[in-house]
Amino acid sequence: CEQATLDFDISRTDQLIVHRGDASEPIEVGSLSGYDGEIRAMLDAISGKTGVLRAGMDDAAHTAHLLDTERRSMQQGQTVAVST
Repeated sequence: CEQATLDFDISRTDQLIVHRGDASEPIEVGSLSGYDGEIRAMLDAISGKTGVLRAGMDDAAHTAHLLDTERRSMQQGQTVAVST
């Protein structure tokens, strides 16, 4: 969602809302949590239902970089650009 803000709150009826400019749109996320999806994907890979893992080491490295950038942004109290 480029040029948008994703607002997630598990305690809210509309758990995920996308804000673009002055418009806001709730997004249906379903009844399963992110953890449910992770566990199901792992079990499918172990049981042989799928031979492909959805995330690899490149994804892990990108996530670590993104989290580090978020940490720096919070420490500095300002926006920090995410480098690619």
